[in-house]
Amino acid sequence: MTEVTFDIDFEIKNKFLNSLMVVSFQFGLEKIADAFQKRAEELFRNSQN
Repeated sequence: MTEVTFDIDFEIKNKFLNSLMVVSFQFGLEKIADAFQKRAEELFRNSQN
């Protein structure tokens, strides 16, 4: 089993924009991570055949 970790830390001085960016960035990161996992599973399945 392989585990991949990806961390980014950022802060925007404007509190409202910072809150908005945290939520937006988390959503985008989850979509990227899900796509990465799906592709890795496809490749692994194909290599087993």
